Amino acid sequence: MKRATALLLVLAGGLSPATALAEGGLRKGPWLMDLRRDSVVVMVEREASGPLHIAARAVGNADAGPLPAPVDLDDDVSLELHEINLRGLSPGTRYAYEVSGPGVAPTGGTFTTAPVRPAPFRFAIYGDTRSDPRTHRAVIEAVRRDGPDFVVHTGDLVADGREEALWQNFFDVAAPLLRDVPFVPVIGNHEFLSPM
Repeated sequence: MKRATALLLVLAGGLSPATALAEGGLRKGPWLMDLRRDSVVVMVEREASGPLHIAARAVGNADAGPLPAPVDLDDDVSLELHEINLRGLSPGTRYAYEVSGPGVAPTGGTFTTAPVRPAPFRFAIYGDTRSDPRTHRAVIEAVRRDGPDFVVHTGDLVADGREEALWQNFFDVAAPLLRDVPFVPVIGNHEFLSPM
């Protein structure tokens, strides 16, 4: 648990206050992590502390039966960085979700929960995005066109994990992908820069 929390803080750049602010009351996100058959973790970093609301509605499912009931969740804790485990989802189901709250314009994306039975899937794996945002943006666009079920980043997301502006740039570039595709990051040496 401590390792996961440390990774989330590093990924969100929670070690220092952000200098760049996104539109709509959010600094980073939403982005998706830890996808399972019945849940997904939705990460959001607000510009200012406050609660969040998430609403997820099924838009399709693998067995073509009736769509499951919507899932709504309030995270009433006043935080900047929210890690919300959206539970009670149905396996193999496509969801549209929306994050909102005081001072936060509604924003969201889509995702598909993992199926119960083995099924073909697509994933993308890439890394070392630390020094060229233009190329990173081109990679993000190509990955989105390919439509993976999840994406793995092999590390060195940023050149220096201590620099909030670099984290903000990473999330700004990757936002169109990360709001719709679960993200599996690996910590590289540049995330924890220290004497070699």
